[in-house]
Amino acid sequence: GHQEFFLIVLQAGDSYRFNTHLKRRLAQSISEMSTANETKGLCLHIAKLQLLAKFLGLLVFSPNWYLSSERECDISDANSLPPLDLKMHITNAWNDYRLV
Repeated sequence: GHQEFFLIVLQAGDSYRFNTHLKRRLAQSISEMSTANETKGLCLHIAKLQLLAKFLGLLVFSPNWYLSSERECDISDANSLPPLDLKMHITNAWNDYRLV
């Protein structure tokens, strides 16, 4: 359903700048959601995080995304992306007893 639609949009658009922006936004959303201390609707919260991680993984690891013609600007943008500190998020979840 919805996941397939967004996958088709990403593949059809094939925009390096849009994908770079989307990677930043997905990483930011994952970071914000992982620090939320929600006990109600935990299954829904986990499902949302899984979906965000799925699309972030698609954008980061798909071999089909190419650099645009403005290579220098795009490469500097890509190098300025802050990494998602996965270890920190897992450690925090473990310490806060939120690791599922």
